[in-house]
This record gives sequence, C-alpha cells and structure tokens, in this order.
Amino acid sequence: MPIALAGSAAETANPTLPAAYDLAWTIVPILMIALIAVSLVSIARHTDGLSSMATAVWSAVVIFATLLGPIAWFLIGRPAARAAQLTTPTRTQRG
Repeated sequence: MPIALAGSAAETANPTLPAAYDLAWTIVPILMIALIAVSLVSIARHTDGLSSMATAVWSAVVIFATLLGPIAWFLIGRPAARAAQLTTPTRTQRG
C-alpha cells in the first residue's frame, strides 16, 4: 500500500470549497472599499451644509464603522436627507 505524504498537493487543495466562495471573499471587500470611498467623496462635496466638526465626525464614522457608517451617512447624514426629514409635505385642502 502506498503511503500518502502529509504535504502533498492533493491534500492542500480543498475540493469542498467552491470557487464562488473565493470570488465572494474578493468582491465583498472591494465593494466595501468602494462604498467608503463614495461616502467620503459625498461628505467632501456636502461641506457647505456641515460644520467642520461634523465633517470630521462623519468622516471618522464612515472610516471606522465600515458598513454602517456609509449607510448612516446616506440615510441620515447628508444635508439634503436631513432637510427632507425636517420638512414634511403638507396637503392643500380643497374647498
């Protein structure tokens, strides 16, 4: 009986790990980095509605909270989003 070597190439490759798993581990970080970059560019472009302290805080939140930070910026942080939340549309009454 042949004895299999512990370090052979057949044992190092994992046949149960599909290629899509490797692809996902490549695409997800790239998408997260792109989301952070787009958020930071958006923060830089909306400095007219934010103070310098708010800009620094939002930048830190986006960088350190890698997934929730950019989502929070786009949902509640942008000046246009905040203005839309503060003003509620009123219906005109028909007489």
